[in-house]
Amino acid sequence: MARLVGVDGCPKGWVAASLGEGQAVLGVCVHRHVAEVLAAYPEAVAIAVDIPLGLSESGDRACDRQARALLGRPRASSVFPAPIRPVLSAPTREQASRLQRAVDGRGVGAQAFALVARVREWDTVLRQHPSAAQRVFEAHPEVSFWALNGQRALAASKRTPAGQAVRCRLLAHAFGHQVVETALAAAALGAQPDDVLDAMACLWTARRIAQGMARSVPAPPEQDGTGLTMAIWY
Repeated sequence: MARLVGVDGCPKGWVAASLGEGQAVLGVCVHRHVAEVLAAYPEAVAIAVDIPLGLSESGDRACDRQARALLGRPRASSVFPAPIRPVLSAPTREQASRLQRAVDGRGVGAQAFALVARVREWDTVLRQHPSAAQRVFEAHPEVSFWALNGQRALAASKRTPAGQAVRCRLLAHAFGHQVVETALAAAALGAQPDDVLDAMACLWTARRIAQGMARSVPAPPEQDGTGLTMAIWY
């Protein structure tokens, strides 16, 4: 049976929330590496992952600018600046800053550089396996929650009890209370509760992609120089 998968980064790697089409039993699993994620779900028709995929050669991506505009303050800050492609090979933040300044005059902040290794891992696997890239889509949990909440950004942070409560309610409406409770019980496997909720938000987007209901920013999606899509789906 075809599966749908939502993926979010977590301290031990990547937490994946998966659901068979038409099923009510959700699986949650932590994978160390991207290759393990793809190998674990060979039948997945849509994998929505919270990570920048297509990358610009210089400057901000349109999808990031538009996602921030949708969310507004304070949630806009959750859309981190994606690294530009030239800095993916940089082993240190200092080298990444030098490379980026040479391209477009900007340095690389600590938050942006923290993403580089994770972005590089997805980029390497998807460029090596173009068929996998056809079923992997970039999502952002806060954009998914914005859509789930009637296109209104959530006021409370996902790391607060109030923020987690409202996210649970939105996901319970989409998947059912039991599914959400079962998923959160798996947090002890190596993912924090907010990581699991984010993976489930991405799963909601994966389901919309499979159903042909998903939208993207920008619309239509853009492509980077390697052919990877630069768009955030919801």
